[in-house]
Amino acid sequence: MNPLLKCLLLAFAVSATPLAAAQAAQFEVLYKSCPEDFGKDQELAEVAPKTNCKGSADRLINGVMVLRLVGDIAPGDADHLQDFLETQIKAVSGYGYDGDGTMVTIEMSGEGGSLAGALELGGFFEDKDVQTRIVTGTTCAGPCALAFMGGAAKWTRFSREALDRRLEAGGQLIFRSPLYPSGDADPEKLREVMRSVQSYATHAEIPPLVLGKILALKQNESFAIDNVFWAKVANITIDGVKPKTDATDNDYISACLSQIDWTYGLGFDGSDDEPPQLYDKDRGWDEGEISAKTSTYVLVPVVFSFDGDDYWCVLNRSRTAEVKIPRKDVRKVLAAYKGRNSLLARDTNDDIDLHGNEIYFSKAPNDLHPTRAENSLDLLLRDPQTKLADIADPDFKWNPWRPWDPWFALEEP
Repeated sequence: MNPLLKCLLLAFAVSATPLAAAQAAQFEVLYKSCPEDFGKDQELAEVAPKTNCKGSADRLINGVMVLRLVGDIAPGDADHLQDFLETQIKAVSGYGYDGDGTMVTIEMSGEGGSLAGALELGGFFEDKDVQTRIVTGTTCAGPCALAFMGGAAKWTRFSREALDRRLEAGGQLIFRSPLYPSGDADPEKLREVMRSVQSYATHAEIPPLVLGKILALKQNESFAIDNVFWAKVANITIDGVKPKTDATDNDYISACLSQIDWTYGLGFDGSDDEPPQLYDKDRGWDEGEISAKTSTYVLVPVVFSFDGDDYWCVLNRSRTAEVKIPRKDVRKVLAAYKGRNSLLARDTNDDIDLHGNEIYFSKAPNDLHPTRAENSLDLLLRDPQTKLADIADPDFKWNPWRPWDPWFALEEP
């Protein structure tokens, strides 16, 4: 537990199983993998298991466990949850909870509770690699929203940790003012609360633009992550998005630019409430253009130097099939450009391989490397102002066993 958060919170008595406490949130077990599920990842990703051993006393090893948050969050909930998980999971070399053993997901919903308890719970999620999710048809607001932002994951014992907070497009994530939960405007108390929220935001990697919006909220005001722009800026993975089958040239350029900087056009203090208009119908694009477009891929230069184009972006149009770009085709496209073209440096005859739903950048001479975003192209190809509710896939149903998406940001292009 983060000591900076721990010192802010009240002591709370922890009760034994079942996972409930008086005047506190409950964590209902929705799904727990069975011993016979072990090693059947690919099979179970296609069809969810018919059995559910959530009541089993067996401690999980490299398994999957899904809990649902029920009720108001209170101080002590994080310790209570940790005690419960320790009885459920056997620590071995693996992935997920605390970097050991089992992948744990918490379905978040609710609108009430304690700010201190929310910061404690979100810190626990971040420290212990617990994924958070808001499912279609549910709302996570106020303290729940702050706790949700602590979601994280660790992909195998030897891989890196990553943010992993997931909002299904049909769900709602709404922030409310953490400074005036009860109308108390005592200056010293407000400063203390603000310091605790800022400390938590650093710990949970809440982007400054989002934190600024949250801290600027007055009593009875709210801020919802309800469009493509704010989901991207907040580093939230959006699941359950309808496939994008009619992408335009502007959509491809916008998706590439979103991996460079989708915050330009906003005030430096985040005061503007609307996503930036990236494209001006009279002036065109400030940066970005289509240099090559085939039936299988699109090539976009996205950062200009004084002499030419420095960065190149390429997108797989099918988003599922493997694509090879012949090196001779790349040479032909770039022959028209002058200046520092990294794809021509130390040239070879190797073709360029593109996987499916990823964005590639010329981050090194003579090559294009995937830049893993928090989201798939089905989201990023939408206009930044698109409402998430308008692109929610009504047929989406999350299967805890499905392969986890590779959208986690490694680094900027």
